[in-house]
Parts: sequence; structure tokens; C-alpha cells
Amino acid sequence: MASISDRLRALGVSAGLDGLKNKPAASPETLSDNLEKQLPGRLISNKSGKFFLIETVYPDRYEHGKITLSESFPLDNLALCSGLQVIKEMQLQSFAFIDTETTGLSLGSGTYAFLIGVGRFIGNDFHLHQLLMRDPLDETAQLRQLEEILAKCEAVVTFNGKSFDLPLLQTRFNAYHWPNPFQDYPHVDLLQLARKLWSARLQNRTLGSLEHHILKMLRNEEDIPGWAIPQIYFDFLNTGIATPLRRVIYHNAIDIVSLAALFSEISGVLALSLIHISEP
Repeated sequence: MASISDRLRALGVSAGLDGLKNKPAASPETLSDNLEKQLPGRLISNKSGKFFLIETVYPDRYEHGKITLSESFPLDNLALCSGLQVIKEMQLQSFAFIDTETTGLSLGSGTYAFLIGVGRFIGNDFHLHQLLMRDPLDETAQLRQLEEILAKCEAVVTFNGKSFDLPLLQTRFNAYHWPNPFQDYPHVDLLQLARKLWSARLQNRTLGSLEHHILKMLRNEEDIPGWAIPQIYFDFLNTGIATPLRRVIYHNAIDIVSLAALFSEISGVLALSLIHISEP
């Protein structure tokens, strides 16, 4: 039976392999059984294979810190500041909020996204889909599901995604010679807007800093620093023990809910600016 390292190298992955033991990998069935027992999710099949899905619904008027997620504002000034006039007429339901957890920080073919989180509004509820690879061979099924979700959207929102998340995902689609499903979508990178809005007020514009100072929310003890996340996934591949992945799933979920909350806050701030500009 092929080792985990062998499976990863077959996908062109190299980042993080030093942390893997060169032993036969647990079967996907064994990993699935452990995931379903230890995590709140289920195994999903599509035409490209299987992957593990965690779904969470944040109901209408859900409050994330001081922000109500489903609250929407005119996007005229956001479109102006981001240089994306096409989003001006879009509804909140048109945006996909994306964040990834990866095996490393490089953007080459040696890194992949083992967890892809996508949030979108359906009606006024915020639906979060977290697509987890229980095994490296699940990647095609995971990417196929991402493609299906994005087909229902018209734009993407990230935090520093122009520099990392979207180029990485494009690399993974390229690895299979698949068309990039978000290639022509307008991309709102909230990090760039946060720098414009709060550079004088905040020395640090990381997502954690914005959560604390702008959204007025704090993560709980389940959270985990980003640098520790790749090793937790490799430990799961080595041992089959899924419980520590709960912290990674929590981290990713909060990142995405904070994206939606920050999008609302920035839209509101800019909409008020538009009102003042328009007044005589």
C-alpha cells in the first residue's frame, strides 16, 4: 500500500513531507470512519470521488461581535474604492467568502489546500461549507465541489486572497488541467480596503486585529495559530486521529464569518461616506 508521502508526491506536493512518517497510509475508509465519529460532518460523493463536508448555518440576524451578518448596504463606494464597478448592482447573495487552510505557505505546486471554506448567503442565512480532504486522493472531489458552489455566485471575497488563497487554488485547478471557476469573478480583497480605511487608526491590520478593534469580537480557546495548522493535518494523516482538527475547523470558520462581518462593516462605513459626499 502506498505511503502518505507517496500519495502526496503523486499530486506534485512537497511541502511538509518531512513531518510525515514513511509508513503505509490508513485507508480512506478508516480515515472517514474516524472523521465521522470525531467531527461534525459527513462523507460526500460526487462524480470525482469523495471528501468530508462540514456544514454550518448562521441564521438571519446572527451577530458576530457588534456586526449583524445579513445587514447589507449600498455597494457604490465599495465598488469605487476597490475598482470593481461591476459589483455595484450585486446582491449580498452573489458573493462567495473564501478562506483556505494549507500544507504550507508557498504558492508552488508543492502546496495544497486540505481545507477550503466557502460561505455564502442563501436568503438571509449565512451558509458555511468546509471541504476537508480526508486523504490526498480526495482533492479532485473537493475541487469539484468548490466549483459547484462557486457556480451559484458572481464574485469572491477574501482577506489577502490576492496574494495567497486564490493563486494557490488556481494552481491546484491547473494541476488537473481544469478551468479556473473564479477566473472571471470580481475579487474583493478586504485586506486592501482595511489598509485604506484604518491605516491611521490601527498599526496592525491583520484579521485578528480587525476582529478585536473593529468587529469587537474575540475568539475562544479553541482557536489555533495559523503556523500550527499544517502539522495538525499531517498528524491526522499519520495517526488517523481527527479530534485535533476541530481547532482547525473552528479557526477556518471564524475566518470566514469574520470576512462576512468585515464586508458588512466596510460596506456600511463606505456607504455613510457616500451619503456625506452626496450632501450639498
